[in-house]
Order: sequence, then structure tokens, then C-alpha cells
Amino acid sequence: MMKKSSFILFFITSLLVAQEELKVFSLYYANDQFELTQVHYKTIDSIKVMFLKDSIKLTLKGYTNDVGNLDYNLTLSNKRVDRVAREFEDYLILTAKGYGEIANKSNEHRRVDIFVSVKEEQSLEAIPINDFSTSQVGVKFVIEGLYFEPGTDRILETSNDALQELFTYLKKNASIKIKLLGHICCSMYKNPAIDGYNKRTRKSDLSQARAKAIYDHLIHKGIQQDRVAYIGMAYKFPTGKEDQFDRRVEIEIISLK
Repeated sequence: MMKKSSFILFFITSLLVAQEELKVFSLYYANDQFELTQVHYKTIDSIKVMFLKDSIKLTLKGYTNDVGNLDYNLTLSNKRVDRVAREFEDYLILTAKGYGEIANKSNEHRRVDIFVSVKEEQSLEAIPINDFSTSQVGVKFVIEGLYFEPGTDRILETSNDALQELFTYLKKNASIKIKLLGHICCSMYKNPAIDGYNKRTRKSDLSQARAKAIYDHLIHKGIQQDRVAYIGMAYKFPTGKEDQFDRRVEIEIISLK
């Protein structure tokens, strides 16, 4: 039996092409398989964490090795691409195509390559992430563009623009008070009130710790402590959508005075 690591691999290469940065992510498959594995989902989730949805364009290319006949391999490569494309249905996909077999039995040819084309930085800065124009007590909305290191409360650098927007909003509206509501995607104990495990603190405090991380950032930037509160909601309020929508921090406006 082949070792798992021989057919499920992940690598990233970075190139600079014209005005855009190009990154390549590869998903590798077991023989005859096209459904996504947990390893594949981790790679896909990492792409969604690293890049703002509206800042990238995707190209998907699928392949097989030459075990099997030509028609079968072409169909299989397209099934792999189609399955990956479903995970990026809200993204701009330029092409998604299976190219069939590469004339070699190598395990590395059973793959889908995800080409991520990133617009130049000047273009990214012009795209607003959040709309903080609504100011009404009791209103809740998700902070878009906010990303954490998986399984921890460490804020990733890709969140800087969203954090700056939130800070600017609070500075311009000096009387508004808010509460930060942290949410997780699921409960390993089948109890929605039990918080997720935080690999950094080694405690079950993930949703609360993520909300507090945003709180700490705002206080460090100069927002008064009495204007911001935070709480962890664990998995008590799922969105009913995919896991990525449940992993979130919301703002609730609690006072306008």
C-alpha cells in the first residue's frame, strides 16, 4: 500500500508575471479519486484566508497520470477540476478545465493546479472591504476580511486593511460603542455552547479569544476601553451556510451616545 504522503502533497510556488503576482497551489489525489480530502480542504481554506475574494482571479487545471485509457483520464481530470471549482463558486474563475493524462505513471501527475493571480497592491488598496455606514443600536454585521491563524486567536497580516477600516470607523464616530461577538464553525463535543480549542492558549476559548484579539488591537490603537466590549458565542449562532461563514467576528452596536 502506498504511503499517504506519496499521493497527497501540497506546494506553493511564487512568480511575478507582468503587473500581477501569480501563486500556484497543487492538490494531489489517490488513484481514481476526485472527491476532496481533509488535506485538500486545508489548502483551499488557506487560499481563502490569504487572499481577499475580490482581489484574485483563478485558473484551474486538472491532470491524471497515464494509468487508464484516454477517455477515462480526460473525464477524471474534469471531475477533479469541477469539484474544486465548486469550492470557489463565489470567486472569479477564468478557466476550469481538465487536460487528461500526462504520459507518465508518476503519482504527482494526479493533481489539480490552482493558479491564483493577484492584482497589484495599488488596485487592492482601492477596494473597500467593509461598509460601516449603518449606525443603529442592535445592528450586527460581520467584519469582512478578518482572518486568523487556523485553530488560534492570532490575527493574520491579511486582516490589516479590515482592522484599519474598523479603527477609522470608531475614530470618526467617537460616540459609538460596540460589542465584538466571536463565533466558531462547529462544536467537537456536539454542544454549541462549548467554545473551540485554542492551540495557542491550550484552552477552549477560541471564539472569545478571537473577539478579544480584535478588542486588544483597538485599545492598543487608542480606542477607549469603555467603547468596546467582547464576548465569545461559541457555536450557538451558526449561519446555516458553509463552515467558513460560521468562523467570524461580528460587531453589535450597543450605544450611539
